Amino acid sequence: RGDDRLGGILAARHLLAEGHRRIGVIAGAAYAATSMDRTQGFRDALAEAGADVDPRLVVESGPHVDEGVRGARRLLSLDPRPTAIFAVNDQIAVGAMAAIRDAGLQVGSDVAVVGYNDTPVSARLPIPLTSVHHPVQSIGRLAMQNLLALMAGERPTSVTFPVRLTVRASSRR
Repeated sequence: RGDDRLGGILAARHLLAEGHRRIGVIAGAAYAATSMDRTQGFRDALAEAGADVDPRLVVESGPHVDEGVRGARRLLSLDPRPTAIFAVNDQIAVGAMAAIRDAGLQVGSDVAVVGYNDTPVSARLPIPLTSVHHPVQSIGRLAMQNLLALMAGERPTSVTFPVRLTVRASSRR
C-alpha cells in the first residue's frame, strides 16, 4: 500500500504553504480505510498548523466524478466557502473542478484543488491537477508477487510505499 496518511499531510502542507486556511475535504466513504487515512493525515497537518478543522468542511463522498460534483457543491454553498478543496482521489477531484467551473469560479485562482493517485489524465486536464502520486504500478507488482507467494505456500511481504506530491496549476495562486 501507499503511505496514505503521509499523502494527506503533503496535500495539506502544500495548500497551507499557498496561503489557504479554509480548506474543504471531499473524504470518500467512511468505510474506505485508504480514504480515511488520507483524510486523517490531512486533518492532522491542518491541526498541527493551527488551521481551521471545521467539521462542516469535511464531506463524505463515493469514489466517482458525480460524487465529487455533489461534494464540491456542498462545500461551495458554505458561507464563507473554502478557498481550496482536497479530494481523496482524482475522480472526485475532477468532479470538484467541474462544480467549481459550474459555479462560475476559476480552479486554481478562486478555489485550489488537490487530488490523490496522480492518474495519467491529471496532467492532461485543461487545468492540470495537483495530485499525490500513489505508486499504483509498484503496488500492483508486489500484490501479484504476494499472490504467487501465497499460492506457493510462502508468506507474503507487506510494504508501505512512499508517496509524493506533484504540483500543477490547479493549486497554484
